[in-house]
Amino acid sequence: MERVLYIATRKPIPVTGGRDRMIVQSLRMLATKYEVGLLYFEKDSEGASVACREMKNDLGIGFVEPLYFPRIPEISVNLITRHSKSLQENLFFSRRSARKIRTAIAGFQPDIIVADMIRCGQFVDDIGIPKVLEMDDLLSARYERFAHSTSSDDNLLGTFASILPRSITTAVNYRLKPLVLRYEAGKMRRREMAAVCTFDAVTLVSVSETQKLCAMTGGKNIFPVPPTVDKISDGKLADVTYPCKLLFLGNLSTNQNLSSIKFIVDEVLPILDKIGFSYNFDICGSHDSRAERIVGGNSQVRLLGYVDSIDEIFRSHDIFLTPITFGSGIKTKILDAMSYGLPVITNDVGIEAIPGVDGKDYINANHPEEIAQAVIDLYENKELMTSISLNCRELMTRYYFYKNVENTYLDMLANLHR
Repeated sequence: MERVLYIATRKPIPVTGGRDRMIVQSLRMLATKYEVGLLYFEKDSEGASVACREMKNDLGIGFVEPLYFPRIPEISVNLITRHSKSLQENLFFSRRSARKIRTAIAGFQPDIIVADMIRCGQFVDDIGIPKVLEMDDLLSARYERFAHSTSSDDNLLGTFASILPRSITTAVNYRLKPLVLRYEAGKMRRREMAAVCTFDAVTLVSVSETQKLCAMTGGKNIFPVPPTVDKISDGKLADVTYPCKLLFLGNLSTNQNLSSIKFIVDEVLPILDKIGFSYNFDICGSHDSRAERIVGGNSQVRLLGYVDSIDEIFRSHDIFLTPITFGSGIKTKILDAMSYGLPVITNDVGIEAIPGVDGKDYINANHPEEIAQAVIDLYENKELMTSISLNCRELMTRYYFYKNVENTYLDMLANLHR
C-alpha cells in the first residue's frame, strides 16, 4: 500500500472550526486508499502522548507524532534572517521540527506528502517527493479584508497568541493591526503564487478562488476540494416556532465569527426589537469573555457554548442567521445548515463561494435593515421557507456530498504518479 505523510498546522480533533474539519476530511479520505502518517503542531507537550493515541484510534492512523512551535529566541532569529517568508511562517518555523520532519520522511518513506497551509508547506519546499499543498483559501485576500475591521475584540494573532508574550499580542492587536495585516497580505500573495511552482498540486476550498489563483499564476495544477457534508436530511422542515428561533454556529475564538455575532447583536437585532418582532437568538460554539461582552445582558440572546452534536440544534431552529463581516472561502457552517434544510440568511461574503440562487436556495442580504427585513419576510412566508429548505438540500447533494468529493480528491492524488 502506498503511503501519505500529512503535516498539519494543528491537532485536528476535537473538531472546533473549519480548518480542523478540512484536515480530518482529508485524513479520512486518504485512509481509504493509503497508509497515512500524521505530524501535527502541538501546544500541549504534556498531553501530546494522549492526543496521539486518541487520533490513532479516532482517525485510523498508525503513525502520529507531534511537532512543536519555536521558542521566542528562535522566532526572533527567524524574523531577522528569513525575510522572504511571511510572518506566520516565521512564527511556525522551528529547526527542531524541521529535523523531525526530515527524520519522519526518511523513516516512513511516503510516496506523497500533503502539507496543511503554507506555514507547513515551507518545511518540504525542496523535498523531491510528489507534494500537495492544501491552502484552504487565499489568506492574502482574507488579510486584506481583515485590515478594514475596526473591532477592539479582534485577535490578530489567532492560534499564535498563546505562544507569544501578552505585551506582543497587545501591541499587535491594538496598535499595529492595519500595518501588520497589509504586510502579511503582500507576503502571503507572493508565497501563494510561488507555491504553485513548488508543489505538484495545490488545493483550495472554493471554485472561485481556484479560478482566481489560476488566473494569477497560469498554473494548471490548482484544484478545488471543498468541505463536504456526510448526509443530507430527508425530513420535512419542522413547523415554525413562536417566537422565531434564530441560530448562529461557529467557533467564537476566531475573529470572523466574533465579528459576525457583534454585527448581528449590535446592528440587526435592535431593528427587530424596534419593530416588535419576537425572536430568540442562539449562538453555538466555544467562546471566551469577548463573546460574553458582546452579548451583554440581552435576554433574547443565548451563548450555548460548544455542542457535541448539531443535529438537534439545526432541527430545532427556524432560520440560520449568518452574515459574515469578513473572510474568504467556503463557510462550512452554511453548508451544514443547508444540508439539514435550515433556511439561511447570509450576505455577499457568506455566500460568495457557494453556487446557488438568491431567493431560491438561500436569502442574501447585506445591510442591517435588509437583513432584519429578510428575517421577518422569510419567517412569515411558510411556503418560501419550505421551498428554500428543499432547494438548499438539493444544492448540497449536487456539489458537496462526501463521496463525490472523495472520488475527485483521490483521483487528483493518483494522477501525481502519472
